[in-house]
Amino acid sequence: MFHKRFDSFNILFYSVEEFYFSFGTDYFSTGKAHFSFGDLHFSFGTSVNSFVNGMDSIV
Repeated sequence: MFHKRFDSFNILFYSVEEFYFSFGTDYFSTGKAHFSFGDLHFSFGTSVNSFVNGMDSIV
């Protein structure tokens, strides 16, 4: 009886671990996407900045 209960607890624990792992993976990939988006934003800002500076030098 006790052994069976222990097994079900183990299964529960395993599924919780699995959930946390997949959540962590999702979180990591979201963070990576966020990071690359920030990179894109930064390079866009840099190019706009240089464009504005170029316009200033023309005018």
